[in-house]
Amino acid sequence: MYGGGGSASAQSQNVRCTYAATHVISEAVKGIEDAHIREMVIQKFQNDKKTFTMLYADGKYSFSEGSSEKDAGLKIVGLAGDIYIDMAKDSVYAQKYIIDKLFLIKDKYKPYSWALTKETKTINGKVCTKATISGTIPVTAWFCTDIPLNVGPLGYLGLPGIIMQLDTPTYSYVLQEMVNLKDVPTFVVPTKGKVVSQEEFNKLEAEKIKSRGTQAGKVRIIRM
Repeated sequence: MYGGGGSASAQSQNVRCTYAATHVISEAVKGIEDAHIREMVIQKFQNDKKTFTMLYADGKYSFSEGSSEKDAGLKIVGLAGDIYIDMAKDSVYAQKYIIDKLFLIKDKYKPYSWALTKETKTINGKVCTKATISGTIPVTAWFCTDIPLNVGPLGYLGLPGIIMQLDTPTYSYVLQEMVNLKDVPTFVVPTKGKVVSQEEFNKLEAEKIKSRGTQAGKVRIIRM
């Protein structure tokens, strides 16, 4: 459902979006030689479905898990925690996991350098255009200019339309619902985790993803 209070045609609107996140089955997992273990891990990842809430109002943005289901204990690279961005103050606060370790990214807001393509596809009835970021963590976004809000999951902002689908090496996020709010929502600034810069976190995350990619079949599931 898209709507709930008028057209989302201006950046000044108060918006709440719901994204469904599903775990990406990596080539490392697909390459596990033991068929029983491979199917068990794939099934575990397929059951790892989460719901996230994105809020945006007057240059302030937040993204946090909003699922009614409790985490089943799966901790993995790429799992998002709470993210808060104040564009007017150029500040970012983001809680993110690497396996079972929680980090708090505190940094200046830096716009992403998107590479726009002409490739399109339809997502939930909306025609979307593909854009990519080819940094330490490759990201693909599918944005819709029919909804001219430059926001999306995980703090990925700056495209000429809302991100309907965001694909990372570990999770895929798809927009399920957008509602225009009458009142400005309440934003909560994250405070938990080991404090690092975005650059420091990117290096740690890339190293962990690389180490897992080179150890095909050695997938470890941590149950808390």
